[in-house]
Amino acid sequence: MNLKDYFQLGSIVRSHGVKGDLVIYLDVDEPLSYKKMKTLFIDESGELNEKKITAIRINANLATVHLEGIEDRNTSDLYIKKNVFLPIDLLPPLKERQFYFHEVIGFTLTDEKSGDLGPILNVYELPQHPVLAIKINNREVLIPAVPDFIISINRENKTVKMNLPDGLLDVYTA
Repeated sequence: MNLKDYFQLGSIVRSHGVKGDLVIYLDVDEPLSYKKMKTLFIDESGELNEKKITAIRINANLATVHLEGIEDRNTSDLYIKKNVFLPIDLLPPLKERQFYFHEVIGFTLTDEKSGDLGPILNVYELPQHPVLAIKINNREVLIPAVPDFIISINRENKTVKMNLPDGLLDVYTA
């Protein structure tokens, strides 16, 4: 299994009860869109192992699941702090100006006024909003990835077109 074909859904935070249930923190925007999943993949020492879900309940960003083959608390405790993955093709579709953080790394960031600014090197998730990291003059430049700035995302041409506020780039290049 190639990890690039999967996305991290979340991580196992604790056991629940004595029958082997696990609580998974779902690091997603819409947890309820995963209420019908039948399997998941757990990272066990760098290898993704598929587990069948026999029961699932979702409350806010926490999913309580029962996995086939995990029938007691001692066994479920072995999975705490392990990351949980799903195949990328199970990601819900996005609206026009939305993107998944992992998919835009390597895309060219273009400003309407300044033109091509360079490839997106990273996406940082900050409490206020995500930011796109690029390099200008060997300095990391952080661009707020807010809907008001994003004009379009072209997945075919691998570009993110933005309309950045006047003076934003000057903070880094002056």
